Amino acid sequence: MIEKISALGQADAVFALAGLAIVLAAIGLVRRFVLRRPLDLFAMWSETRMVVYAAVTGALYFAVLAPFKWAILVPGFSEIRPGVALPICLSFLFGPAAAWGAGVGNFIGDFFGTLGPGSAPGFLGNFLLAYAPYAIVRAFVVRTPGEKIGARAAVVVGGGIIVGAFACATTVAWGVHVLGLVPFQVLAPVILINNGLVGLVLALPLTLLMLPRAEKWGVTYSEVLDPELARPAKTAKLGAILLAAGAIGGWALGMATAIAGDASASGLAIGLAVSPAILLMLVGILLL
Repeated sequence: MIEKISALGQADAVFALAGLAIVLAAIGLVRRFVLRRPLDLFAMWSETRMVVYAAVTGALYFAVLAPFKWAILVPGFSEIRPGVALPICLSFLFGPAAAWGAGVGNFIGDFFGTLGPGSAPGFLGNFLLAYAPYAIVRAFVVRTPGEKIGARAAVVVGGGIIVGAFACATTVAWGVHVLGLVPFQVLAPVILINNGLVGLVLALPLTLLMLPRAEKWGVTYSEVLDPELARPAKTAKLGAILLAAGAIGGWALGMATAIAGDASASGLAIGLAVSPAILLMLVGILLL
């Protein structure tokens, strides 16, 4: 019975991913040709310095992850990661370049013991870990580059870090759950607590200290990207809200479904319950 449910879940996942690709392609076309605004995640590749920022982030992230590969929390999938503070902090400096760097750096780190099918959702989860903080702060905070970060802006920075931790936990746990590797309810809390604590304890104070100085030095994404791309889109606040709702709601739905469901049905139920939240996050990104 469990094998039949697992096979059904995998088939549903294939159709869900195909439908997701079609929906995202349609939204991307609307953004490009109706709103006439390219997505910063892709437009950044035309700027040499942004490519360098992505490479630097990836290399540094891998360098700080590798020494802690022995500190395993979930065998083959998660370990203690104080290094996640680095891409989170660089998110506010390098913007979308830090997101790409975080995904690549995590993928390279997987070659040292955790490489496998779960590396794909791991790439996307770490990408979101570093993309959400930058995107949320850009959408809601207006400040002069170089000025001290005030209390309200600091709260938004902290909120962005928390949303990034939820987005990473939801995406990675959902991906490996759909692949039949680790139950959602096992991995999701571990990733959230790991990334959330490190983000608030290490990345938040580092960001408050470094960001104004980096802006004065002219090394942030806003000094490199086209001014139109550096500014938030008209739909940025809506996109940020959808991203946060998908990240937090997906985690809560997955955990609630796991707690309420029985062992034989929870695999398919969790996969289906969290899928709309994954779509909501991606739609939010396209609106940012």
